[in-house]
Amino acid sequence: MGTWDTGLSSNDIFADVYDEFFELYNEGLDVEVITANTYSKIKKELFDGQSRLKQFLVCECKGSMGMLSRWTKKFTTGSNISLKIRRTLELWRELGADDKDINKRDKVLVKFLEQLSQKKEKPKSRIKKKILNPIFEKGKCITFKLLNGNFGAALILEALSETPYGFNLVALTDINKKERPTCEDILKSNVLKLNYGSWENKVQISWMIANHFKKDSSKFEEIGKIQINKTYNYNINTFSTSGDWSIWLIEVASDQFEKGSKSWFSFGKKIKKYL
Repeated sequence: MGTWDTGLSSNDIFADVYDEFFELYNEGLDVEVITANTYSKIKKELFDGQSRLKQFLVCECKGSMGMLSRWTKKFTTGSNISLKIRRTLELWRELGADDKDINKRDKVLVKFLEQLSQKKEKPKSRIKKKILNPIFEKGKCITFKLLNGNFGAALILEALSETPYGFNLVALTDINKKERPTCEDILKSNVLKLNYGSWENKVQISWMIANHFKKDSSKFEEIGKIQINKTYNYNINTFSTSGDWSIWLIEVASDQFEKGSKSWFSFGKKIKKYL
């Protein structure tokens, strides 16, 4: 059944209906279309206190946008309003709720239905989703100064456009040299493996998000581009995700070069294997 509390918004049913309704609303769908689709889903369910509550919540969604439809009037007027409330409470009693919680829930529903019957003067506006593009193009070679003063380098394996996070898949290399590296150096390098501290030979390839790059932008420099034929789709189970470019590229590489093992089996795969 999910999580329940006496508050109207304190259970999974509220999240299921309310979140889905406004996700579609923010995507630009017509309110009546969303309403019809939602009611269609509810009708397919067992008609009990749970489905009745969902109908109430759809009315609340429409009411928050200043829309009082025939459904809203149907559920908030008439002598049988107490019957509508009682049906939503029957499910609670079946689930083992005590009289104290039932009484609290009764008051919450009465207040809720009273609010539904009043048209809101300021309708809820659509929220435009923020879309971000990745910082670097796919195949870009980037360099940065390590904490020891040398140059490190990374390769952008993938760039996912028009997502909420602006994902770049970044392969950190084992380059640690005094001279500024080139794309040719990156092609000859290995992906860095982390084996210092609690790291157990972690291959350092991560999805980096665009949100927090601005504060670190001056630390990174593009030095060229390499052709990459493989396609990588975002999957949190394949590669980790991070938002702090400075920590997960500069500091992690610096710590590995200072504290990590330098034995032959600690080297990662050749970067060419990921192209």
